[in-house]
Amino acid sequence: VPQGSILGPFLFILYVNDLSSCVSRGLLCLFADDTSLVIDESCRFNMEMNTFVQCNSIVQWFQSNGLAMNTDKTTLLDFSISSRRNDSLSVWVGDAEVCSEQMVKFLGLIVDRRNLTFSFHVNYVALKVCAGIF
Repeated sequence: VPQGSILGPFLFILYVNDLSSCVSRGLLCLFADDTSLVIDESCRFNMEMNTFVQCNSIVQWFQSNGLAMNTDKTTLLDFSISSRRNDSLSVWVGDAEVCSEQMVKFLGLIVDRRNLTFSFHVNYVALKVCAGIF
């Protein structure tokens, strides 16, 4: 199915319908052709290990089904209520290292890891609107 086709997202969902069966820890969210994995851990070590195991389980599922994960589009957002933790999380997904970002675009919404406000998204939209007006 060509990228950008009308049937693409629908056929993708049909094809990856059983993808969630390979995730034993965490929540897998599928929307159109976007896939997100949510893992909740209080211990940093457990977070790194579970993220590594689950992501690589997904990579194996993709490979066994003739698909490939685009690690260039793979991002990691590490939420924490601790303001003291400044180090970033990184996980190896297949052959690529994925480091945590300060903010990511998730289904069109810019989400930041520090204060979980919409301020970055509001500023982004305001700049786009101003650019369109002037």
